[in-house]
Amino acid sequence: MISYIFFNKYWIHKTHYSNGKIKEIQSYKKGKKDGLWISYYQMGGIRHTGTYLNGKEEGIWKEYYENGKIHYEIYVLNGKYHGKIKIYYENGNMKIKGENCNGFKNGEFLYYNEEGKHVMTEHYELDKCIHMHFNMENI
Repeated sequence: MISYIFFNKYWIHKTHYSNGKIKEIQSYKKGKKDGLWISYYQMGGIRHTGTYLNGKEEGIWKEYYENGKIHYEIYVLNGKYHGKIKIYYENGNMKIKGENCNGFKNGEFLYYNEEGKHVMTEHYELDKCIHMHFNMENI
């Protein structure tokens, strides 16, 4: 099922699963993606959240596991990954933490095992890995 709600130059597009639960809520302005976007799992929990500005991803984008715990959190500027990135295991422990700059990995990326122990560090300059270090005691 698809439904639309119109507000002047804005409109909201909703889609539903066959069980009647909301699948996605999408916002548009003058025909471009603009505003909050949310998608849901079939049983009702939030799957993704984020915003668009003038047709491009903007701000914080998040994805969740079906158990409700966060899977990742990524900052986006003008449609490109820019800023912090955090990825988590389903148990809630950190998996990867790093920074992006204008769509490229930049700076330090830290990697963890499922128990939350630091196992590796990579250093990037505009998507090129310039140094890698393994923490052998946690591997």
